[in-house]
Amino acid sequence: MTAAITTDPLAQADTTMTVREAAKILGISHQTAYNLINAGTFPVRVLKLGRVHRVVTASLRAYINGQDEK
Repeated sequence: MTAAITTDPLAQADTTMTVREAAKILGISHQTAYNLINAGTFPVRVLKLGRVHRVVTASLRAYINGQDEK
């Protein structure tokens, strides 16, 4: 049996991803993403772990699919 090959970056993503990865998927710069996060207006759920921000993949997937999961 062969594994399916996909170009969908969310298909094989971990539970969370970096802000840079999420920004690339959303088609915005990472600086814009950080500005939105700091303003509290980033469209998906973000976890702050110490000084590091991680984007919740399920929330990003729901946002892209037109569901509001934030």
